[in-house]
This record gives sequence, structure tokens and C-alpha cells, in this order.
Amino acid sequence: MNNDYKKTKTLIEKHLSTYFNSENNKHEKNFNDIINYSLLAGGKRLRPVLLYKTTQALGGNLDFALELACALEMIHTYSLIHDDLPAMDNDDYRRGNLTSHKVYGDAMAILAGDALLNRAYEIVLNTIVNSNGDKGVIKASELISKSSGFKGMIIGQVVDINTENEDISSDELKYIIDNKTGKLLVASIVSAGYLSDLSDQDIKLLNKAAYHIGFSFQLIDDYLDVAGDSNIIGKSIGKDNIIGKNTYVKYNGIEQTKTDAINHLIIAKDNLKKIEGYNLDFLFDIIEYLKNREK
Repeated sequence: MNNDYKKTKTLIEKHLSTYFNSENNKHEKNFNDIINYSLLAGGKRLRPVLLYKTTQALGGNLDFALELACALEMIHTYSLIHDDLPAMDNDDYRRGNLTSHKVYGDAMAILAGDALLNRAYEIVLNTIVNSNGDKGVIKASELISKSSGFKGMIIGQVVDINTENEDISSDELKYIIDNKTGKLLVASIVSAGYLSDLSDQDIKLLNKAAYHIGFSFQLIDDYLDVAGDSNIIGKSIGKDNIIGKNTYVKYNGIEQTKTDAINHLIIAKDNLKKIEGYNLDFLFDIIEYLKNREK
């Protein structure tokens, strides 16, 4: 990650730290601590950084971008907390730390996830109000909501769980990847286009690029689950195979998975090059980072 990425990551993390720091009694303070344990635990912050930096590159409103970026990160963090639970993937480590349920118990982890999701939508609604119903803010908010909801991240997770220890078709595997991982990453980039009042044609190009970035991201995740270093990644290696997950590696092998991931990034880059009049070097840098990603 370059310095520009790190500066934006720091900005977002500083803003994230302001949301759960107000309490009227010891119960609220203790619950804030539980929420912040996961929310402020670090990580790549890829989704909020993508939203903020893409908006900056396209000349959109950065105040609105920062708020929606933080909402997006809360949605992502809630999904990780719930994903790690014993009833789901039953993971002990996340971002190099014990998972929320291992520290605070299942009930508090579930409630922390619930609080993050609800706070995210408070932020989204407040941003719409503060923008006086700006069309771009509404479109970005709608995209984030749909991408993380029933016909997005959640249905992807449903199919992922329902098909454990089964062989599935390539279409079903693509469906899982598109929804579980892809749509929230697409939302992080395309919502920036809406915030920046990008033309319909450029939105289509941005969407295509984002789709291939999101698909590649999951393929690299699958690759790292087999060939990665747990000390670098911050979570257990080989867990997908142990619990019978359907991954791209399972059907295509390690080397083909890595090759296909890079090919998706090449397609993403080709689509971004067709968007004229903007400096999109940041997105090109992200593509290069993903090609060599180790965590």
C-alpha cells in the first residue's frame, strides 16, 4: 500500500473511532468497547478507501463519501463478526486477533454486529438528509443497501452455507462469488461514481471494472486460504477445505485460480482506461496491489 492509501485509511479509522464513544452508563460503555474491539481492529479498509479515493478522483463530495465509506465499513465488519460465529464459519481469529465471540461470547458478538448494521443505516439516512436529498447520494445509498442485503451479500452467504460439503455447478459458484464478496466491492466503487454525478456511460464502465476487481478479490482470497501465510493474513489457513466450502480453488486448482484472478484484473484495467477526463491512477495502483496481494 502506498502512502496515499495509508493516509486515507488513517482518515477513515479516525472517523470510525467517533461513532461508538458516547455512553450514559456502564452498560453502554461496555457495549461500545465490544463494538470497537472489532470495528477498530485494523484490516485493509479496502472498501471504504475505494469509495473515498474513487470519489476524490472523480471530483465528488468528500464529506458525503467519508460518511458512506464509514457506513460501508460498519456493514463489512458486522458481516465478519457474524461470519466468524460457531453457527457460521466458526473462526477463532480475525485480523490477527481473537474473534469477537471468542472474547465476549456469542450473544454479545451477535448484538455487536446488529448494532454496527443499524448504525450504518443511521449514517446513510443522515447523509441523505444532510445532502438535501441529493440524487447521487440517494443512488449511492440504494446501491450500498441492495449490495449488502437479501439479493447481495446475504444471499451469497446463504448459498455458501447451504452448499457446504456438496459439489456445485460453475454457475452456482459464480453466484456465490458475485453476491457474497463481489457486490459490496462493486458498491464501494460505483457509489463513488454516483456521488460524483458520473455519466451513465462512465457508470457502466466503472461497474464493469468494479465487477472484475470484486471477482478477482474473492479468487485471491480462495488462493490465499490454501497458499497464504496465517501470520500475514491474520486468520487460519485451510479452513475452507476443512469445513467443506465451495471455492474457486476446489474446482480450478491453485495455479488456474491465480491466473484467472490476474485476468479479471486486466479486464478491470481495460475498462477503467475507457473512462476519460479523470486521473484514476489510484484504482490502477489498487489493481497492481491485488496482483501481488498476500493478505
